[in-house]
Amino acid sequence: MKSMLVITTVARTHTAFLTPYAEVARSQGWVVDAAASSFEEAGDLDEVYNDVHSIPWDRTGKSVIKYIKALYLLRSIVIRNKYSIVHTHTPIASFLSRLAIATIPKRKRPIVIYTAHGFHFHQYGKKANNTVFFAVEKLLSRFTDYIITMNQDDFAAARKFNYIPEDRVINMPGIGISLDQYNAKSRNIPDSTRLPFKFVVVAEFIPRKRQIIILKAAKICANAGLNFTISFIGDGPLLKEMEAYADLEKLSSFCLFVGFKQNVAEELSNSNALILASNQEGMPRCVLEAMASGVPVIGSAIRGTRDLLTDGAGLLFEVDNPGDLAEKMIQLMHDADLASIISVKALEKIQDYSLNNTIKYYLQLLSIASQR
Repeated sequence: MKSMLVITTVARTHTAFLTPYAEVARSQGWVVDAAASSFEEAGDLDEVYNDVHSIPWDRTGKSVIKYIKALYLLRSIVIRNKYSIVHTHTPIASFLSRLAIATIPKRKRPIVIYTAHGFHFHQYGKKANNTVFFAVEKLLSRFTDYIITMNQDDFAAARKFNYIPEDRVINMPGIGISLDQYNAKSRNIPDSTRLPFKFVVVAEFIPRKRQIIILKAAKICANAGLNFTISFIGDGPLLKEMEAYADLEKLSSFCLFVGFKQNVAEELSNSNALILASNQEGMPRCVLEAMASGVPVIGSAIRGTRDLLTDGAGLLFEVDNPGDLAEKMIQLMHDADLASIISVKALEKIQDYSLNNTIKYYLQLLSIASQR
């Protein structure tokens, strides 16, 4: 019987992105198990997977002993269950999973599929970090049968690893988005001639999301006397610092910090535009959601975001340049026709990133991989 183990660092990744793939694989006759930590935080996955395996790792990288134990536990699970395929996602899980499989005799190893949601080396990363991360990914590609990337930058990089044939590096249009959850036709577009122009930001408050650039751009727009608000959705370690900066710069009437929201579809439907200022992404979910909602996006010109917003499907600004971001914000506030054109082009482009389309890619890959 065909069997597969799907591995992530934390179980919430299964809940957020991967359950449709497990369900469709099981409908095709596969036995599909899951491995991750923190299943207690992810809801009931027992109905989705045939079995779940709890692995004691986390994202911090602070406990080497914990990781060694996790590696050997995972190795024993793979050997005991004799999986046909192991499909691994997220950095920690993918690193340790492939190390574990490398210790298994070659004739007993499963086919390994690695989905890179965004390599840790990137255009705006530190040179030393990029060198280390590239070397690690290249080394581990020796124990990988297929690499799935989600943007053109990562696709080009993975094809340079040498240890894996180029035809086994596959660029897939994201992890898929269920378009029926976002109804652009029923969108309640705020009238920017009567109300403040409503920007929304959906991002965790961590360094790479660069909310500080948005606040600096907001200051430029406020000084220009423009009528707008920016709703920041999310929480994280930098939230208090960003709130303090907004207070210091007298931006409290413009910038609203609304906290974490599980479902952002309603917030998007009541917004004029989304802003994403990150310096590192793989395939940003919030941009996909905005495009599916018909909401124009202003995004930093980085991998993933650049793939989505080219060809008139959005506006790109130079990374870490608040002046350029402010210019794009003002452009949208003053040009309703431009916003409408972007919305139409985004809705056309997002069809390629639909869950129905990415599932087709996935089933094709399973068919090819299972025949090796």
